[in-house]
This record gives sequence, C-alpha cells and structure tokens, in this order.
Amino acid sequence: MAVNQCFSQGTLNAVCSRDDAAISKPIAEIVHEFSHVSSGQLIACQLDELLICETVAIPIKITNKLDRKYRLGTNRSTCGCTVAKIIGSNDEIAPGQSIGLEIRVSPRDAGPFSKSITFFEPDDDTPLFVLELKSNVRDPLDLPIQSVIELGKVPASKSLSFEVSANSRDVSLFADRILFVGDFVREFESNQKDDHKVTVAFRLEADSDSPFETMHHLKVNYKSRSGDVDRDFPVLVRRAVPLRATQKKLTILNTSGTQSSEIKFALLGGFSANSEYKVSLLLGDDQISETTVVAHSNRVLPVKFLLNKENPIWHADAGQLRIRLGDESFEIPFSIVKD
Repeated sequence: MAVNQCFSQGTLNAVCSRDDAAISKPIAEIVHEFSHVSSGQLIACQLDELLICETVAIPIKITNKLDRKYRLGTNRSTCGCTVAKIIGSNDEIAPGQSIGLEIRVSPRDAGPFSKSITFFEPDDDTPLFVLELKSNVRDPLDLPIQSVIELGKVPASKSLSFEVSANSRDVSLFADRILFVGDFVREFESNQKDDHKVTVAFRLEADSDSPFETMHHLKVNYKSRSGDVDRDFPVLVRRAVPLRATQKKLTILNTSGTQSSEIKFALLGGFSANSEYKVSLLLGDDQISETTVVAHSNRVLPVKFLLNKENPIWHADAGQLRIRLGDESFEIPFSIVKD
C-alpha cells in the first residue's frame, strides 16, 4: 500500500492512503473542525505516481467533530475519470460518528494530474468541502510506433518491427495479447522476450484497389496492479495518392493593360504539412513557369503561378498544360479568356 500525504488550506487536516486493489474499509481520515460547515474548505491530497488506464481506489473517512449532524448530498467532479461514492447506504454523519467515501481515479493521459471533487449537503449549492487530488501520471508502456505510416506508390509493401516494453515493474506483457489489425496488414508476429518486453513484426501491402488511407489499430492487453488493461493505439496507414488538381480544367484570364496574370489552383496528393515543394508548369515539352509553395496539410498543396506577358502561353487560346512535382506529373486542359 502506498501512503500519500494530504494537507488542507485552513482548519482541516487529513492523511490519505491509496491501495490499487479493491478497498474494503475507509482508511484516511478528514476531521471537520471549521465553524461553518458551508465554508467549502479545500483538502489537497498529493498522491503517489499514477499509471495511465489504471483504476486507483482512494478511501476517505470523514469524522464529524461538531455538535450537529450533517448529510452528504451530491458531489461534482471536474472530470469523468474521477468519481466518488459513499461506502454503505448511510449518508448522515451524527456528532462523533464517521462516514466512509471511496474515490476512484482512472487517468487517461500522461503528465500532471489535478482533479477535484466538491461535496454538498442535500438541497444546498454551497460547497461543504472540496477534495483536490494531485499526482503525476506515467504511461507504463514504451511503444515506438508512428501515428502515421506512409506506404508510398502502389504496389506498395512495407515491413516494420519494434519492441513493446513496460517501463513499470508492475506491468506484465504477453505476446498473445498484442495484435495489429487493419486493411493493409498481411502478416503479423509477436514474440515474448521476458515478462516486460515483447517484439512485434508485421508487413503492410497496398495495391491500386486499396483505399488511399485507413485507420489501423495496435491492440495491447496487459496486466497491471489493478488487473487487466486494454489499450488501443490508432495508426493511420496510407498509400500514395495520385497527383491531381482540384479543377478538371484551368481558365486563365488575359487582362489587357496588366503586365502579368495569375493561375491559382490546388493540388491533391500525399504531402508533408508545412513542407516546401517545387512545382513546374509545362506547355508541351517546354517549362514555362516554376514556383515554390508550402503544403497546408498532408493532402492539399495550394499553387500559384505568375505569368508575364512574354510567356509563350499567350500564343495559344487553349490546349493542355502539364503540372510536374518531383517525378510525378499529369496533364490538365486550359483555355484563355481575354478581358
């Protein structure tokens, strides 16, 4: 059992304890010594380190040291991962008597943990007291898998392997409880190294009939201090999307009296957000313009070409332009409209 020290702001004193198994009786004690029960005293409790997805039960014992009886009504938590309930069916605390509470915490994210639960008397919106829980949450798994896997051009195949390891001695891993599932998975293998390490290897394949992208899931079931834990890690797997424009045809405006004109459109494909790309514009075999642009997302690349009046494109009323990016290119029809 891990003992955690609590302290209060004002006249409340408490010592909290935490047990990761089921709690059968209250252990911690909070003694009411304030003059007005509706003062909303803050009781801060510093817990030991918590683990993601591990349910921890914190027992609280409240003893009434005043001359009147009190009842616990509703309680409000700042998060659904932290809930409180009265142990037993009696919500009344007579003078000199005690009542037990159980606080259950199930953190979902790593990092600093700060949650509070406010307790009220029945039909009274004034807080009776506030229990504030603070800790640090650690992910017990070390999982070096990317959230996005790029397969490249079809037919595409990629083999990956890595080690799933527990960075807590309280966590046990099992090779037969780890699985990677999705449309592109063709082979999967997991091997036990020891109680805290499992190696996984899998092969992904995609062809022209495969979807451009699909969500895969690495599913891990492991044993922790609070029992079996199921974790699901989503991984986006995508193949290269053929380069194309959002428009089926480009209309270029030739405005009299101006020195240049713009061509604006967007390319669809597979890009790296916030990265620069060099895009070329060709008429026949001749490059007539080039521009460097930045991708707004992984799928869209906005493009703008500036064409001066000496550009050979103005000698044609219509035709085909070729858009080239790296080793990919495609043709798109265009027409010129004079203003």
